[in-house]
Amino acid sequence: MPAIAAALAHARRSLVARYGEPRSAAGEAQPLVVIGMGKLGGRELNFSSDVDLVLLFPEHGETDGARGVANEEFFTRLGQALVRLLETPTSEGFVLRVDLRLRPFGDSGPLVRASLLRGLPAAPRARLGALRVRQGPPGHAADRYAEITRRIRPFVYRRYLDYGVFESLRR
Repeated sequence: MPAIAAALAHARRSLVARYGEPRSAAGEAQPLVVIGMGKLGGRELNFSSDVDLVLLFPEHGETDGARGVANEEFFTRLGQALVRLLETPTSEGFVLRVDLRLRPFGDSGPLVRASLLRGLPAAPRARLGALRVRQGPPGHAADRYAEITRRIRPFVYRRYLDYGVFESLRR
């Protein structure tokens, strides 16, 4: 979605200027992968819809700036800035309402994760939301998206019924 991409690019420029580019241990630049779930993932947004997002980053490491920070801190700040840019009301209204509760463990889990799979088996809301995931624009992030969807498929389409999931969804 162009609005999310523009807000993400704006927030990232500001943080990179302050902390440097986030890099893996091997020195590779790390993107924030934004996965649209729910109505956004199913391409069913309407005027009153919120957007369900899950925020991931590929690898732990740190930024390469003079004031370097861990990638997890950088991407947490980036996620917070992204949500702020999209939700803050102005005289013209706000861009989008953002819901991050579909991430593993909901509000009690970290805002961004280096791996979606670690928390997915215990997070039925995330499994349910993963049924309707939307791919972003082509490129490096799209490759990450393809890898993530390939890896979460066994958790979304299980071979057996887990009645604990139903109870968890009920709560």
